[in-house]
Amino acid sequence: VHADVGRHWRHGILLLGDMGSIEVSVPVLVVAATVAALVLRGWLPILLAAVNGLLLTAVTLVLKHLTDRIGPGLVENRPGYPGYFPSGHTATSAVCFGTALTVLLGAVMVRFAHRERYRDLGSLHWPGTIFGLLAGALVGTMTILSANHWLSDVVAGLGVALLVQVIGAVSARWFAAA
Repeated sequence: VHADVGRHWRHGILLLGDMGSIEVSVPVLVVAATVAALVLRGWLPILLAAVNGLLLTAVTLVLKHLTDRIGPGLVENRPGYPGYFPSGHTATSAVCFGTALTVLLGAVMVRFAHRERYRDLGSLHWPGTIFGLLAGALVGTMTILSANHWLSDVVAGLGVALLVQVIGAVSARWFAAA
């Protein structure tokens, strides 16, 4: 019985950690941005998703290449892998799920609450950012428990996500005003 519980626990940890993978997080963001763009009848949700996604990729990869740090569960680094600092799964889940909530909140507020001021999406970034950081912290915790990342990798991933979300909010306000 204990072996089964341990195996199921480990499987659950790996499954939650995979929420931060590109294969899971990016489709969630693409669907949310597309729905929000259709509801808002504009490109701003897709533009915000693209800006956040590109900025996330750039910052994360630059930091990974600069540090080239090995993960806790590995004896040696994988050939061609840019490193484990910061946690890409943590940052990706935080940015994708946070941005998805931001654009969907904008669509809901404009469509159902008839509040046109939320059309720019920049003023709605804090709920999305907080939600994203919570999702990222959950994913990051799972990557620590599965011995794929150090705590500092996860904290750095959350920092990258916060930076990207704030820059995304500023750019959304700028694009909406233009």
